[in-house]
Amino acid sequence: VRKLVPQLLAGNRDEFCRLADLLQAQGYREADINLGCSFPPIAGKQRGSGMLPHPELVAEMLKAMLEYPELRFSVKMRLGWEDKDEWKPVLEILNETPLQQIALHPRIGIQQYKGTVDMSAFNEFYEFCKHPLIFNGDAHISFSLFEEGLSMATLLNVILFVPFGFFEPMASKRRSFLGTVTDGLFLSMVVEVFQLVSKVGRFDVDDLM
Repeated sequence: VRKLVPQLLAGNRDEFCRLADLLQAQGYREADINLGCSFPPIAGKQRGSGMLPHPELVAEMLKAMLEYPELRFSVKMRLGWEDKDEWKPVLEILNETPLQQIALHPRIGIQQYKGTVDMSAFNEFYEFCKHPLIFNGDAHISFSLFEEGLSMATLLNVILFVPFGFFEPMASKRRSFLGTVTDGLFLSMVVEVFQLVSKVGRFDVDDLM
């Protein structure tokens, strides 16, 4: 438990205290305050990024942190809910609050994960932030392996069948290499025939070879 960092999603001081009491009673020593959730049913109730247009509520909630000296707190947040400048009064409050770090997703809440991140706003936030700052937003995957000849289908087949080749001998009486290969070939054939008949996915003879 001491190595886990749960997120604390509250909409006011009372909710914050109830959750902090619960976490402390369970033995946690650190919590991440969620001011970044953009899911409308959550944000619409002034929780997550929906709390950012209300710095007075943020200030009231964060004052309660001082009642929990045994807990360390960090914050994850967005630039705002509807406006990209809503972070400014909130950051003034955060700068005066003892925090381990801030993770900023440089989008506004109503964007959710659409559009591009606002690096200009992130840089401005960085200039005024007094806490360690972590960028949280887009994750980019290098496809250089695929450009060199490794197809996505091949990679997915490896992800599917390597665990099968490892666990199948452990669960079956057929522990021979040839038996495992035969079972793997049969499973691959079943998958490919299913894709051909159901027209789900893509039938590929290469997957049987």
